[in-house]
Amino acid sequence: MDPQRSHEAPTGRYQAGDQEEAEPEALAGRVLSDRYRLIKQLGVGGMAAVYRAEQVTIGKLFAVKVMHAGQLQHPEAAERFLREARAVSKIRHEHVIEVVDFGRAAEGPYMVMELLEGEDLCARLQRERRLPWPRARKIALDIAGALAVAHAAGIVHRDLKPENCFLIERGGDRDFVKVLDFGIAKVRSATLDGRALTEAGMVFGTPAYMSPEQAEGLEVDARSDIYALGVVLFEALTGRPPFVADSPMGLLKQHMFDAPPSPRRLAPDAEIPADAEAVVLKALQKDPALRFQTMDELAEAIAAVGSGAAPVQVIAEERAAPSFIGRAMAFADEPPPTPTGRRFGLWAGLAALACVLLLVAIAARLAPDRSPPSPPPLALAPAPALAPAPAPEPPQLAATVTIELKITPAARVVDRAGGQLLGRSDEPGGLSLPRDGAPRELLLLADGYEDELLVLTPDRDRTIERALRRKKRRPAGKSSSGPGDVSLEPVNPFQKKKTSTK
Repeated sequence: MDPQRSHEAPTGRYQAGDQEEAEPEALAGRVLSDRYRLIKQLGVGGMAAVYRAEQVTIGKLFAVKVMHAGQLQHPEAAERFLREARAVSKIRHEHVIEVVDFGRAAEGPYMVMELLEGEDLCARLQRERRLPWPRARKIALDIAGALAVAHAAGIVHRDLKPENCFLIERGGDRDFVKVLDFGIAKVRSATLDGRALTEAGMVFGTPAYMSPEQAEGLEVDARSDIYALGVVLFEALTGRPPFVADSPMGLLKQHMFDAPPSPRRLAPDAEIPADAEAVVLKALQKDPALRFQTMDELAEAIAAVGSGAAPVQVIAEERAAPSFIGRAMAFADEPPPTPTGRRFGLWAGLAALACVLLLVAIAARLAPDRSPPSPPPLALAPAPALAPAPAPEPPQLAATVTIELKITPAARVVDRAGGQLLGRSDEPGGLSLPRDGAPRELLLLADGYEDELLVLTPDRDRTIERALRRKKRRPAGKSSSGPGDVSLEPVNPFQKKKTSTK
């Protein structure tokens, strides 16, 4: 497998719910909305294909995702596709794929994204089998940061899996994550001022990574993504997901009712820290109320592994028997089921259940009574009361964080609020700041270059890269700018801002 393939390319990995369909129409050579020339198909799925494309007026390359024309027969397919584009375009985070444009063309609805070169986490694990804890932790923190911002915007991904975590190289970091494919995301109606497109009782997602409540067709929230990230982290550390089955229903049943295996016992030579295992198993609790309640809380627990803080507490659980009667299944890359299909599935399930009950009743009537006499009742002592488990102590985080600044050229770092010089970007060991959950404004100053404002939240260690812009030279004889001097520059809607990533 080519390690430098573009995102959205097919991985060939088994995924329940994939359907055999006619080969989608190849659109290479077409121009969408007189703006985007499709050059080469990068990948194709059940709902859409992704192309390398060129913006015809400026020649910049993008990845353009075009919905298959055949999917337009499904009533809500186009609206769901454009909803993904609207949702992701509202998320601004370095670890979320950037959507720069979207619309409708004769070829179908499309969205325009930044073009990435690298490979997804699934391909990385296929080559390397599993990752050591420091690398897996860094990847998990990148994903958690991206989804925390999405959750704050009212968006639940619902299909987080290694194929949707794309790894690129940036600033020497070959595990820099971009979260992709919000195609079946659950968007709060108030977020986009539109009606909800999902219904109670429908199951969406990829079975190997679905939370119990998602598998059961119940309402999902951010904690469902927390469960999925727990599955991804489990697989990154051990080389396999916690549950393996021969069918989608087998996987869903295990997610709903089976306890996950111990990662340390499953991969004893992987040197997984005990407190890291506790974090993974807590994220995989069946009851959403027993998991981490926010992505930030999960990220804090991941960051605290190895710090000496008390490990998180995992609670033993019991679950009732499963029932999938009347539940409509729509796995990733499948079109959503129609209402007619849901009614047919309900009647078929009830008819099958009635036949089974009838056969059991007939067999019971015809069989001779061979049951032994009932034994006398036993007097059982009451079970001893169990002391409640002590509440877990919150992980103790370091009082400061380290911000590694890779600024070209080296710059002075000044606190904008107080005007205090905090240091230089080229100082060894990085910049040390007090840990805080509130945004902080820093100024980057270098002689001969324009000042740049850097806004960051010092809640964890991180690396930030910036290239400062040279000051423009004034024409000879022109005096310094006064109140009436205004410099206007043409604005290119497809050119990234200074703070955007590659």
